[in-house]
Amino acid sequence: MHEFIMNIGRAVINFFCSIDTANLTDAVSIMGIGMLGIFIVTGVIILTVLLLNKLFSR
Repeated sequence: MHEFIMNIGRAVINFFCSIDTANLTDAVSIMGIGMLGIFIVTGVIILTVLLLNKLFSR
């Protein structure tokens, strides 16, 4: 049982050591740009709703 757990531990360590950080930083920057776009669009929708409420309220 101990040998089995040690093999799993080695496999996990090898997996995390083999991650290419250059690709990871590229992916994080692309996700950041996408999230910024989502926040901008959400802000525009909120401002549009507020403006329409002010224009057409009685």
